[in-house]
Amino acid sequence: MKNCKYCGAELEDEALTCPACGKAVEDEAPVEAAEAAEAAAPETPAEPESPKKKTSRAAVTGLILVALLAVAVVVGKGAYDRNQSAQPDSAVTDSTETAEPGDSAETGDSAETATSTASDPVTAEEQAANAALHNNAYGYRSYSLNFSTDEAGDVTYSYLNQDQVTVTLTPEQVEAMMDTVVATAGSLSLTNRELLYYYDQQFYSFYSAYSSILPYMMNTSQALDEQLDPQGLGTWQQVFLDASLQGFVQTAALYDAAQAAGFTLDEAAQASLDNLETDLDAMAQQYGYSDAAAYLADYFGPAADLESYRQFLTVAQIASGYANTLAMEPTFTDEELSAYFDENAESILASYGVEKIDKNVVNVRHILIQPEDTESDESWAEAEAEAQRIYDEWLAGDATEESFTELASEYTQDPGSQSTGGLYEDVYPGQMVTEFNDWCFADERAVGDSGIVKTSYGYHIMYFSGVGNTVYWKTFAEDLLRSERFSETLTALTDAVTQETHSALCVLLDRTPQSVPVTETETEETPDASADGSAAAETDDQAD
Repeated sequence: MKNCKYCGAELEDEALTCPACGKAVEDEAPVEAAEAAEAAAPETPAEPESPKKKTSRAAVTGLILVALLAVAVVVGKGAYDRNQSAQPDSAVTDSTETAEPGDSAETGDSAETATSTASDPVTAEEQAANAALHNNAYGYRSYSLNFSTDEAGDVTYSYLNQDQVTVTLTPEQVEAMMDTVVATAGSLSLTNRELLYYYDQQFYSFYSAYSSILPYMMNTSQALDEQLDPQGLGTWQQVFLDASLQGFVQTAALYDAAQAAGFTLDEAAQASLDNLETDLDAMAQQYGYSDAAAYLADYFGPAADLESYRQFLTVAQIASGYANTLAMEPTFTDEELSAYFDENAESILASYGVEKIDKNVVNVRHILIQPEDTESDESWAEAEAEAQRIYDEWLAGDATEESFTELASEYTQDPGSQSTGGLYEDVYPGQMVTEFNDWCFADERAVGDSGIVKTSYGYHIMYFSGVGNTVYWKTFAEDLLRSERFSETLTALTDAVTQETHSALCVLLDRTPQSVPVTETETEETPDASADGSAAAETDDQAD
């Protein structure tokens, strides 16, 4: 068993989404823009504290549906807000400088006859159908309505148009817009009110998956309709909007398939829906809100309400629960796994560094002692002496795994295993640096073996804890095969469902302050820089 990192609920080992909160166990996101930004970001030096090699396995163990079905969990709001206030000025970049408006490539809208680029002018016909749709001060198409609430609770909705003139819409207009259907798929319809949840889901999934490089990808304190994605394909808002509409279609396809198959939620998932209002009320009070309705309205925008959020969660949990069932259905023989791995061995090695080595995973403990100066022979000698001293101390005592664990907790300089007494479980061939790896997988290695190993990170006092039951390359091949089979199934279900999307009718609510382009004669200070040089966090909400 394992626990959901978002709500803490217990999960089966093979679970891909949490049955309690609906959040994906392995989060994915719109990856093309992320990969482009990751390639463009300054290279992050490998952390010297850990013996692990860089691995991309997490990118494939979670099936591709998680980007589309990861239910927005409002408890994640606190993490986002903390990140907003902690961003250093030097890390924030303005993505609007990555491409000129006229250079934007087309962004897809699969069910419409024409696609829109970031700089396409909004037509009179589009404006008549959707009073919120406009070209903003940057010249980009925008679906955003900025909202603010006064002390009396009255809400004002407005946007800054291309001429930098503020246009205000009435609450009655906006309320009608929220009930406008912007997409249909199978038996389901998507209104702008429900779109708020799908859009937030896409942003938060992306934020969770790429938080470490997010400052190099976007300015998180600037509205997403005011900056282009790293590929220059469109605004970040358009990227997440397209993903939201696609996510709805795939969710609907899975939902209808689940209904046809007679699928029902398990007790834990049903209980989470039944107790939604009570749980949200408790969470709201924790964050200083009067009740669940006030919490949702502040988090997603004034148009959000408990009824529509519950419906969103219900559909998403049924779809994701059935997706898990479909994903776990295929079974593969050792012969099938071997043939698949052999066929893809070159690409698997190049992409993930995994080789076909017939050795079981192992469990190992270590105590890492690092030299203060890796360029100094004296520092290396001091680290070696300290490692030998600790090893001798262990040998002079009980020399058990328990006593090794205690010493690891006290002395190791590896933060990745300090809290576990130096333990790394299910280590597979090639996962660790060469010398560490060779010691772990040496022939005749037995439980209780110990020794000292030198790597580029320092000196490792080793203890061999045990051998696991799985051969990693088989597990990895099975993960890839399941992902491919599920992808094929999802594509077939999605292609078979009747669908229609109308992005030009979409409306998004955004509390992020509106801004205008900085001219060459003005200061080049980033728009989120405050007087004290720290990044401003003027809003408690995620940027739309």
